[in-house]
Amino acid sequence: MDKIIIIDVELHNGVADHFNDFGLLAVRASDLNRSLVQSDLWQQFDRLTTLLVFPGNGAHIVRTYLSSDWLATWSWVTVPAQRFWQPGTTPQV
Repeated sequence: MDKIIIIDVELHNGVADHFNDFGLLAVRASDLNRSLVQSDLWQQFDRLTTLLVFPGNGAHIVRTYLSSDWLATWSWVTVPAQRFWQPGTTPQV
């Protein structure tokens, strides 16, 4: 299955399984963030010199799923982001 839908809201038990009927794998945002936080890739970064940047509302949603204890070990900032779109052109952020 190569089509994934990320669920960032609570669903009743079993509801996410119905996405399979449409060829979609439903993945909870909290599970994705847990995998992200547990990744060995973080060992490549120096916590004293690395700044995590969370741009826009989408990143705010992601940040809400991160453990406050984990976030407290990093320097991070939220920055506003805005989409610009003129009809007939590709949207830009």
